[in-house]
Amino acid sequence: MNTYAIKLEEVDQAESVRQRIERRFPDLLAVASANFADQQLGVQFIRSFAWALSLLAVVIGGVGMMNTMLMSVFERTREIGGWRRGRVLAMILSESLLLSLLGGLAGVVVGLVAVKALGRPARHFDPF
Repeated sequence: MNTYAIKLEEVDQAESVRQRIERRFPDLLAVASANFADQQLGVQFIRSFAWALSLLAVVIGGVGMMNTMLMSVFERTREIGGWRRGRVLAMILSESLLLSLLGGLAGVVVGLVAVKALGRPARHFDPF
Protein backbone atom coordinates (compact mmCIF):
# COMPACT_ATOMS: atom_id res chain seq x y z
CA MET A 1 0.00 0.00 0.00
CA ASN A 2 1.35 3.41 -0.97
CA THR A 3 0.32 6.66 0.63
CA TYR A 4 0.70 10.10 -0.86
CA ALA A 5 0.10 13.36 0.97
CA ILE A 6 -1.14 16.41 -0.91
CA LYS A 7 -0.92 19.78 0.77
CA LEU A 8 -3.46 22.25 -0.53
CA GLU A 9 -2.98 26.00 -0.49
CA GLU A 10 -6.71 26.49 -0.02
CA VAL A 11 -8.18 24.03 2.45
CA ASP A 12 -11.78 24.72 1.47
CA GLN A 13 -11.14 22.99 -1.87
CA ALA A 14 -10.24 19.68 -0.24
CA GLU A 15 -13.52 17.97 -1.11
CA SER A 16 -13.47 19.00 -4.77
CA VAL A 17 -9.82 17.89 -5.11
CA ARG A 18 -10.67 14.56 -3.48
CA GLN A 19 -13.55 14.01 -5.93
CA ARG A 20 -11.40 14.93 -8.94
CA ILE A 21 -8.67 12.49 -7.88
CA GLU A 22 -11.16 9.66 -7.44
CA ARG A 23 -12.78 10.39 -10.84
CA ARG A 24 -9.42 10.58 -12.63
CA PHE A 25 -7.97 7.48 -10.88
CA PRO A 26 -10.81 5.10 -10.00
CA ASP A 27 -8.44 2.61 -8.35
CA LEU A 28 -7.27 5.20 -5.81
CA LEU A 29 -8.93 6.12 -2.58
CA ALA A 30 -8.59 9.79 -1.63
CA VAL A 31 -9.15 10.51 2.03
CA ALA A 32 -8.85 13.72 4.04
CA SER A 33 -6.08 13.57 6.61
CA ALA A 34 -8.61 13.99 9.41
CA ASN A 35 -10.30 10.74 8.34
CA PHE A 36 -7.13 8.86 7.39
CA ALA A 37 -6.31 7.66 10.90
CA ASP A 38 -9.85 6.38 11.41
CA GLN A 39 -9.53 4.11 8.38
CA GLN A 40 -6.27 2.49 9.42
CA LEU A 41 -6.73 -0.94 10.97
CA GLY A 42 -3.80 -0.49 13.35
CA VAL A 43 -5.21 2.74 14.75
CA GLN A 44 -8.62 1.13 15.22
CA PHE A 45 -7.00 -1.80 17.02
CA ILE A 46 -5.05 0.50 19.32
CA ARG A 47 -8.18 2.49 20.15
CA SER A 48 -10.11 -0.71 20.93
CA PHE A 49 -7.26 -1.98 23.06
CA ALA A 50 -7.10 1.32 24.97
CA TRP A 51 -10.85 1.16 25.70
CA ALA A 52 -10.57 -2.45 26.86
CA LEU A 53 -7.61 -1.60 29.07
CA SER A 54 -9.47 1.37 30.56
CA LEU A 55 -12.51 -0.79 31.28
CA LEU A 56 -10.30 -3.39 32.93
CA ALA A 57 -8.67 -0.70 35.09
CA VAL A 58 -12.08 0.56 36.22
CA VAL A 59 -13.25 -2.95 37.10
CA ILE A 60 -10.04 -3.73 39.00
CA GLY A 61 -10.28 -0.41 40.83
CA GLY A 62 -13.89 -1.08 41.77
CA VAL A 63 -13.10 -4.58 43.04
CA GLY A 64 -10.14 -3.24 45.01
CA MET A 65 -12.28 -0.53 46.58
CA MET A 66 -15.01 -3.04 47.44
CA ASN A 67 -12.44 -5.37 49.00
CA THR A 68 -10.97 -2.53 51.06
CA MET A 69 -14.36 -1.54 52.42
CA LEU A 70 -15.44 -5.14 53.15
CA MET A 71 -12.21 -5.80 55.03
CA SER A 72 -12.73 -2.57 56.95
CA VAL A 73 -16.16 -3.72 58.06
CA PHE A 74 -15.08 -7.29 58.89
CA GLU A 75 -12.06 -6.18 60.91
CA ARG A 76 -14.07 -3.66 62.91
CA THR A 77 -17.17 -5.79 63.57
CA ARG A 78 -16.67 -5.80 67.36
CA GLU A 79 -16.01 -2.08 67.40
CA ILE A 80 -19.18 -1.22 65.53
CA GLY A 81 -21.32 -3.99 67.02
CA GLY A 82 -23.20 -1.67 69.40
CA TRP A 83 -23.65 1.24 66.99
CA ARG A 84 -26.87 2.16 65.27
CA ARG A 85 -27.22 1.17 61.61
CA GLY A 86 -27.25 4.81 60.51
CA ARG A 87 -23.98 5.56 62.29
CA VAL A 88 -22.29 2.49 60.79
CA LEU A 89 -23.56 3.39 57.32
CA ALA A 90 -22.38 6.99 57.67
CA MET A 91 -18.93 5.88 58.81
CA ILE A 92 -18.47 3.38 55.99
CA LEU A 93 -19.75 5.77 53.32
CA SER A 94 -17.60 8.64 54.58
CA GLU A 95 -14.51 6.40 54.58
CA SER A 96 -15.39 5.22 51.06
CA LEU A 97 -15.80 8.78 49.85
CA LEU A 98 -12.52 9.86 51.43
CA LEU A 99 -10.62 6.92 49.91
CA SER A 100 -12.19 7.57 46.50
CA LEU A 101 -11.30 11.27 46.58
CA LEU A 102 -7.72 10.62 47.69
CA GLY A 103 -7.29 7.89 45.05
CA GLY A 104 -8.76 10.11 42.36
CA LEU A 105 -6.54 13.02 43.36
CA ALA A 106 -3.46 10.79 43.37
CA GLY A 107 -4.44 9.44 39.93
CA VAL A 108 -4.84 12.94 38.51
CA VAL A 109 -1.47 14.03 39.88
CA VAL A 110 0.30 10.94 38.54
CA GLY A 111 -1.47 11.37 35.18
CA LEU A 112 -0.47 15.02 34.90
CA VAL A 113 3.14 14.23 35.75
CA ALA A 114 3.17 11.42 33.17
CA VAL A 115 1.66 13.66 30.48
CA LYS A 116 4.22 16.39 31.20
CA ALA A 117 7.08 13.87 31.12
CA LEU A 118 5.91 12.22 27.90
CA GLY A 119 4.99 15.52 26.27
CA ARG A 120 8.51 16.91 26.32
CA PRO A 121 10.18 16.88 22.94
CA ALA A 122 12.78 14.20 22.52
CA ARG A 123 16.35 15.45 22.50
CA HIS A 124 18.32 14.53 19.45
CA PHE A 125 21.22 12.25 20.25
CA ASP A 126 24.03 12.14 17.73
CA PRO A 127 26.73 9.68 18.80
CA PHE A 128 29.17 10.87 16.10
